[in-house]
Amino acid sequence: MNRKVDLSVIHEHYISAESLDTKTSSYLDQLAPYNQRKPEFRLDEAALVLVDFQRCFLDPDHQLYSVNTQAVLARAVELTNFFRAGKRPVLYTLQKNKGLEIDRGPVLRNWWPAVPLEDSPETDSVDELKPLPGEKVIPKRRYSGFYSTDLELSLRTMGVSQVV
Repeated sequence: MNRKVDLSVIHEHYISAESLDTKTSSYLDQLAPYNQRKPEFRLDEAALVLVDFQRCFLDPDHQLYSVNTQAVLARAVELTNFFRAGKRPVLYTLQKNKGLEIDRGPVLRNWWPAVPLEDSPETDSVDELKPLPGEKVIPKRRYSGFYSTDLELSLRTMGVSQVV
């Protein structure tokens, strides 16, 4: 059963294109006291993991639309091009559930009014971030891309020690 739910009440906690730079700086400032050392970015050890850049989260007409995903889309495209140019792995985690009650955990049941079902067009990557042949696509059935997926194994197999 799909029902339209007003998610605007939680959108205030998310970023927008206008607030992206300011909120990112604020988040980094809040984390700064906890950083014991500043890691050096090494492209030759890094992989890009794109999380949930799917039609259902980026289409304003879809009930799971999220303004924060739309706000970072252009930067995700830039990062994807950067990693591809550097011949580094680009991986995709995409929410793809088998059924309404089969593999939706309690968090997703409470948060989402509908479930992105496997093999439906709404769970495809958006056109701007279509996987290229050889790029890994990892279906996930829970909120985390690591829970019950092979994401960690894939990263280890690729020799990745840094994730963007």
